[in-house]
Amino acid sequence: VMKKYDSPAALAKDMKVAELDSSIGKDAIYVATVTPALYSCGGGLTTGWQDSVAGKVLTASKTPVEGLFAAGEATAAPFGKLWSVSGIPLLYSIYSGRIAGRAAA
Repeated sequence: VMKKYDSPAALAKDMKVAELDSSIGKDAIYVATVTPALYSCGGGLTTGWQDSVAGKVLTASKTPVEGLFAAGEATAAPFGKLWSVSGIPLLYSIYSGRIAGRAAA
């Protein structure tokens, strides 16, 4: 579930706290409700991690497919042995999503 707050003050009011850290700015804030899952997928599309290919889907020869980006559990994570640790898939989704988003922007 995603919810938009017009300001940090509106979010603070909904959270029933006095105020939020001013470092988050004064603009709109989007908040997502995230719940743990019992299943996750640890394989998929290969994406780049280095500067010019970060977030881009790579071919079998490691060439980026221009205009095609992927993140989260649709991609092959580079740390398979850690995948079953609680929270890793969620953190990977957030991290790789930011990389792909920056590359697509």
